[in-house]
Amino acid sequence: MSSEYPDVLGDLVDARHRFEVNGVHYVMIAEPTTIAPGEVVNLRCWLQNCWNVPVGVVIAVHLPSKPAPPFSIIQNRTDVPLEAAEVGEVTIPIACTSEAVPNEYVISVTLGVKVESRGLYVRSKEELAVLQD
Repeated sequence: MSSEYPDVLGDLVDARHRFEVNGVHYVMIAEPTTIAPGEVVNLRCWLQNCWNVPVGVVIAVHLPSKPAPPFSIIQNRTDVPLEAAEVGEVTIPIACTSEAVPNEYVISVTLGVKVESRGLYVRSKEELAVLQD
């Protein structure tokens, strides 16, 4: 490897509990963590490409549907292109209906990464191993 890029994600957010999918580090949080019916929660996703080639990231949000759909979203799938070694943030608003019954709900998210061409890893893999312990 000719050069290594700094851990920008660690400087931007409290990234001690980050994850990795196919060479992309990510951190996700919901803000605020508690909302009332009729309010909006923002799913914030920080992404850090660890390759020296562009990648495509797909974020899919899965909302609870029973007993009645308590949430709505503009689109369930968000495609995020990241350039080589790029770091970025995506905010996905999720609206809670005014008819929602107060309760705890689980919103699940899947993240996929597609690397178009073979590249080199340009960020330290050691940082991630230490952070996930």
